Amino acid sequence: MIECIETLGAEADTKSSSLRIAKIEGDTYTIFDNGTSEYVLTPENLEWIIIK
Repeated sequence: MIECIETLGAEADTKSSSLRIAKIEGDTYTIFDNGTSEYVLTPENLEWIIIK
């Protein structure tokens, strides 16, 4: 899929989608779905609450 998106570029997008490839560091991530969009979240871009 990555090769396809890289080859097609903006042509891979539709009226209701915008595909992007993002390289993430590490091996921990989650996909957040808000009902209209999906995002990749990593520990670096999440706000953590630390209980002491």
